[in-house]
Amino acid sequence: MTRKSVLLAALVFLLSAGDLQAKPQPVTAPRVIDVMAVDYAFAVPTEIPAGWTTFRLQNRGREVHIMSLAQLPAPVELREIRALNSAYVRDQHQLKSGSITPEQAAERWQEMEPSWWGDIEMQGGVGFVSPGQVGETTLYLEPGLYELTCHIKTRDGKSHFIMGMRAHIRVTGEGSATVAPTAQAKLTVSSDGLVLAGELGRGDQLVEIHYTDSPDPLHDVHLAKLDGRDSELQAAHWMKGVQAPAPVIFLGGVGHLRGGESGYFSASYQPGHYMFLCQQHPEEQLVFEIPEV
Repeated sequence: MTRKSVLLAALVFLLSAGDLQAKPQPVTAPRVIDVMAVDYAFAVPTEIPAGWTTFRLQNRGREVHIMSLAQLPAPVELREIRALNSAYVRDQHQLKSGSITPEQAAERWQEMEPSWWGDIEMQGGVGFVSPGQVGETTLYLEPGLYELTCHIKTRDGKSHFIMGMRAHIRVTGEGSATVAPTAQAKLTVSSDGLVLAGELGRGDQLVEIHYTDSPDPLHDVHLAKLDGRDSELQAAHWMKGVQAPAPVIFLGGVGHLRGGESGYFSASYQPGHYMFLCQQHPEEQLVFEIPEV
């Protein structure tokens, strides 16, 4: 082979290698992560890749559950948040038993509250899900350490969190690229109320929940299947205490996100009346109907 042929072959190889390197990574649909909720614990993977992720929460308990999702600041280690949770739970048990006063419990928290506490960022999660139901919520996750919690109260007023309903997930930077799903409708949430764009019909429907502002506390959205004339008022009243039992069937939703961010959730709709409502801002609600045809 002549020198000219060798140079030509090398040039072709380099160009083809450059083309190979320039090819984008394959883009995939959101990954599905199965989460089981029981009374009172989560069963969930300890590590998942970053990107668009669908949490499929199966409620196998006897009470309503929620999966709130919070991202911890980068310096925080898993052992640190677990130790903090254990100390807080201990104090809450002592407060419940009367061993310490509310003032003493508050003083203990002030002493142990870490400097990074205010840097925790809410990252959505799955809304309220009734027993036997499945809630599917899709969110974009950056790499980091996340905490999953449930703050529903039992019939006797005990917090599910205090009873052990908390878990942690490490989100890594590994994995293929993912894209946001395509929704059939969009619910815009602001301090002015809820606005639904698009038409929801029978069967499985995916709704984008878009938050436009960041009030304190942040917005959240939950879907309830209404059952009777008074269930709308009962559902709104239940939101004030979120204590079992719930008066309506909850089908999921999207937890707290900052203004400008979106989450998606899927539900199967049958003919009847439904209600989008916010726990933190009870005045934010929207009732709609899925017709027979």
